[in-house]
Amino acid sequence: FGFLCLVHSINKYSVDEAVYLEMGSFLAYLTAPWVLRKYLVIPKSKVLSTYCAVYDTITYPPIFVHLLLMISIFVGMDKAYFFTFTLLDCLNMSELLRGTVKAVTRPARALGETAALFVIVVCCYTAVSFFIFGRDDIVDKTGVDDDPGGACNTLIECFIWSLYVGIREGDMEPALVDAPGFDDPGAFRNRIIYDVSFFIILGVLLFDVVSGIILDEFGAIREEVSEREDKMKNETFISGINREKIEEMEGNDVQFDVVNEVQQEKWNYLFFLIYLSQKELSDCNGPEAFVKKNIGETTWVPQRTCLAMERAGLKDEEEKSAEELLEE
Repeated sequence: FGFLCLVHSINKYSVDEAVYLEMGSFLAYLTAPWVLRKYLVIPKSKVLSTYCAVYDTITYPPIFVHLLLMISIFVGMDKAYFFTFTLLDCLNMSELLRGTVKAVTRPARALGETAALFVIVVCCYTAVSFFIFGRDDIVDKTGVDDDPGGACNTLIECFIWSLYVGIREGDMEPALVDAPGFDDPGAFRNRIIYDVSFFIILGVLLFDVVSGIILDEFGAIREEVSEREDKMKNETFISGINREKIEEMEGNDVQFDVVNEVQQEKWNYLFFLIYLSQKELSDCNGPEAFVKKNIGETTWVPQRTCLAMERAGLKDEEEKSAEELLEE
């Protein structure tokens, strides 16, 4: 904010205040739905509940992606290049690609803060070059090689140009005139410190930070997938009994798959809950009434046990509480 105030105060061109008002209004309208949904944790009216339901439905990733594809198709009827965006539907078709995108979107907060640090570093270096070296030193070398043209006249223009060149190249050298020779030792020393420090901080460290965040997320996703597959393969879905525990039971012919897919078949539990939701409490027998009163809890769900283990008088040594099972 202080930098923007500084830019506005030294800008030699008059800026209509309506421009700032329009930009602020646009950002407010853009973020209002998200802010309102974050505020409405528990809606207290039908209107607000409807809004939350519609917002959550639209922002649900699979639906949101398909909405974007539909919009691209409709807009593509007028702007043909929008049809190319429909090729991004490959993200819905490939689980590997979805994992790749997730490795970038999940650490969005960390990447966003790192991007803000990028902007701050460029802002500081732009101010140094503008006030110490002078704006005439900030040039556009894409023009005539013998006489590169000036890239900016104001601090905000120099900042935008430096941001574009600095992040793209990882170095400020393409945005500045050639370094002075040894005829001016002081200026030469200042340019060496300026160029080398910018390259180390932004070109090396910050870019490596971004790469590290994404690579760490890749590793975390791989571990989560491996752990989830192992849990689905070696633990019963309902009670979480380990495969080895069932196989180690002496004198028992029950297999892990029998417990998981027959005795504790997950769909039977779901059908039972649907059955209870449509039945009055007064019509329920004892066990049904107990489960109906505790549907929101897990006290009625078998935890680290099954019928065969109960008959054998065995108990899982790693038995966990209902809260721990919910956290898993």
